[in-house]
Amino acid sequence: MTFYPLDVVEFVPETTDSASFIFEIPEELRATFDYKSGQFLNFQIPWKDFFIERCYSISSSPITDARLQVTIKRVANGRASNWFNDEVREGSQVMAATPSGRFVLKEQHNNALIFFAGGSGITPILSLIQTALLTTDRPVQLIYANRDADSIIFKQTLDGLATKHSNQLSCHHHLDSDGEFLNQQKIEDLVAQRWDADFYICGPGPFMDTVEAALADHKVSNGRTFIERFISSIDPDRAEMQAPIEEEPNIGDVSLKITADGKDFDVEYLSGKSLLESVLSDQSIEAEIPFSCQEGHCGSCMSILKKGDVKMRANRALSKRDLAKGYVLACQSVPTSNKIWIDFDV
Repeated sequence: MTFYPLDVVEFVPETTDSASFIFEIPEELRATFDYKSGQFLNFQIPWKDFFIERCYSISSSPITDARLQVTIKRVANGRASNWFNDEVREGSQVMAATPSGRFVLKEQHNNALIFFAGGSGITPILSLIQTALLTTDRPVQLIYANRDADSIIFKQTLDGLATKHSNQLSCHHHLDSDGEFLNQQKIEDLVAQRWDADFYICGPGPFMDTVEAALADHKVSNGRTFIERFISSIDPDRAEMQAPIEEEPNIGDVSLKITADGKDFDVEYLSGKSLLESVLSDQSIEAEIPFSCQEGHCGSCMSILKKGDVKMRANRALSKRDLAKGYVLACQSVPTSNKIWIDFDV
C-alpha cells in the first residue's frame, strides 16, 4: 500500500472529544484521491519507533466540498485518535493511502434512504446525506444516537440541512441522557413501516446490533442493508502486526474460485498466502478487487464464502452476525479445504 503526504490546512474542533481535519490535495494527486461519499482513508501514524495504521471515514462530500475532510473522535487509550486530536493541527503533514470502502450510495436504487448513526458513526453518513440531497430526490431520514446534546457531532450542519431540505430530509436525535438507549421498539416507531428503504448503519457495536436485529425482524434484505463498522486494534502497541495461524493447514492443492464484478475467475492459490494475496497476484483477473488495509481492520475485502472452509488469522471488522451470514475477510483467510469459492460482489 502506498501512502502519500497530505497537508492539513484547517483544524476544526467539533465537540470536546472530536475534531475535523481538512486537507489540501496537491494538483498531481487529485485524481488519485477522488472519492465517493461513505469512503475512508487509511493513515500511517508514527508511534514510538514504528508505525500503526488506522482507517478514518471521510466526512466531506465530493459534491459539496472543495477540500477533503476527516473527522476523528477520541477513543480511550486510542493511539491514533488521540495523536490526531493532540498533535495534528494546521500546517501538519500526515501520510494517507487513497480512498477506499464500499459504504456508498447505490446509484441504481431510488427508494427512501434511512441512516442510523451512533456517535462518531455520523462521519461517513454526513457525507452520504449531503450527496443524496443534491444528486437524488430520494426521501432521507437520519436517526442519530448520542450520549447527550454536547456529544452531537455536526449539530449545526445537520440543523442547517434539515431546514434547507425540509421537504426531503428529517432528522431525529436520540439522546441516552433523556432516559433510555435506542431499542428495537423505538426503531420500529421511527421507521414507520418504511421497511422497503435502503438502510445505512454506522456506530458502536451494541447500537449496530440493535438496529440490525430490528431490520432482521422485518426481513430487510442484505441488498438493502449497508454497514460500516468502527473497530480499533485489540493491542495497539503491537502496531497491528498479525500473528500467523498456530499451524498453517497443509491440505495439498487448492482450487480457488472468485466472483467479482459479476464474473467468475479461477485463481491459482499461493501456498501459505491469504486468499486476497493470491487474488492480487493473478494479473489475468479483469475485475476490480476491493481491498485496502490488508490487516483485518477496514472490511473492504469482505466477501461471502460460497464453498469450502477457511480460517481467518485475525478479524477486527466482522460481527458475529456477519460471520453467521458467511462473510469472511479475504485478506485474513487461508483455506482449510481443497475447494474454495468467495464472492466479492456483496
